[in-house]
Amino acid sequence: MKKSTLLALVVFVALAVAAAMTLRQEPQRGITHLSLGNVDAAAVDRVLIGADDGISLEKKDGEWTLGGVRAEAASVQRIVESLAGARSSDLASRNPERWPELEVDDEKGARVRLFSGGKTVADAVIGGAVRGGSYVRTGQEVYAVDGIYRASFTRDRTGWIERKVFFDQPEVVERVEVALAGAAPYALVKKDDKWQLEDPALLPAGQRFDGDAAAQLVRSIATARAEDVLAAEPDQPTGLGEGADVLRFTVTGDAEPRVLMLGSAATGGVYARSSAREHVLTMSTSTAGGLRKKVEDLRDLSFVDVDPGRVERLAIVDGNERLALAKREGTWEIAESSQPPAADFTLDPAAVMRRLAMLGRAAAVAEATQPLASGAASATVTATLDDGSTVVAAFGSPSTWQEREVVAATGNADDKTYLVEKTMRDQLLAGLDSFKRTAPPAGGGLGNIDPAALQNLPPEVRQALMKQMADEKQREAMMKKAMEAAGK
Repeated sequence: MKKSTLLALVVFVALAVAAAMTLRQEPQRGITHLSLGNVDAAAVDRVLIGADDGISLEKKDGEWTLGGVRAEAASVQRIVESLAGARSSDLASRNPERWPELEVDDEKGARVRLFSGGKTVADAVIGGAVRGGSYVRTGQEVYAVDGIYRASFTRDRTGWIERKVFFDQPEVVERVEVALAGAAPYALVKKDDKWQLEDPALLPAGQRFDGDAAAQLVRSIATARAEDVLAAEPDQPTGLGEGADVLRFTVTGDAEPRVLMLGSAATGGVYARSSAREHVLTMSTSTAGGLRKKVEDLRDLSFVDVDPGRVERLAIVDGNERLALAKREGTWEIAESSQPPAADFTLDPAAVMRRLAMLGRAAAVAEATQPLASGAASATVTATLDDGSTVVAAFGSPSTWQEREVVAATGNADDKTYLVEKTMRDQLLAGLDSFKRTAPPAGGGLGNIDPAALQNLPPEVRQALMKQMADEKQREAMMKKAMEAAGK
């Protein structure tokens, strides 16, 4: 055999062996294969999601913007840090034919690029879900990566922009002025941590002021969120000039008032302008309606006045159905029930307290033509207090008010008759089964919620749910350790 032929044969065999070893190589565990490079999250100044003309988030002077509109910085920073810190040793595929299956192809995947100083520092495609995260493609390789979720990257424009109307906490608000077109203006002030009318004479005679409703109005103003923030002034009239509804509030340590103007109807809502924002906003009709409160809208509509902490017995009578729960030595028990409890029934004390907290809120005051005559009650809820006195909520038969099904009701708050939503009445009169302790949802309840699914919630709601999820995971971990210890 010629020397050249022998050399060629050796080279061929060596290449064949190397190729076979490469094809047979198993993904190595415990070694970080996926790394998007030495990405400094703090230095990233642009995020591009989708095609070149897709969502482009840019950081200028330390502030993230989208098309010149302020973006929700925490959400942007979260995805930047998640990509910059992406690590995985779980190789799923190097085969492009599997990209559609793993949803990392151009059609289903979400391409995300990070830039710093005009240079691309990371380029990845976020694909389908895998336990604890998603498939992520970089180049030809696809990895299963924990803690990254495609939904975090695939919002529309309004999902990325900052939609807070103001940036103050409700607790620092000291005074609120409300001036609605065609209605008498009024002011709310906080005294001893309770909201009051600055001029109580503005409330119509015979009406009680609802401090809780006032507090809710204050919170709604301070935490209001827009539906959209417009990049340019709208072409049509906004109604944000003379004649607009105006709400002002001041906060502790700052005499400069915050101002919100509510104008005319916009597509899907109303136009609004905030002194804390540069651009015209749109707000949902329901949000704006909740802020446009006249002074008479702050009327106290509670028809029962009871302290749940003092209740020792709760009796519910609805026709022939009777139920009485009594507190003995601090523990709630069944005292009487026309419905025999099931063999697996366990009374939930929290359900009793929730029922007491629901008691007494009406939708409106009844007209003279809708009285609940003495002895005409079809159902009652009676709370017996620790001093032996009783508080009775009495409910009449269903009727219709403003196209809503209601019942007339009376209580101990005053001598008026009120209208209560029938659905509320049904909840208050629900029988024994509604007090049953229930097991937590299978699969860990909140623990299985994808955090990305919470992104469009108001921050304070999102934070509360995230805390609950963290607490639930901690409890699960402690339970697992306890079970492992018991099994040793």
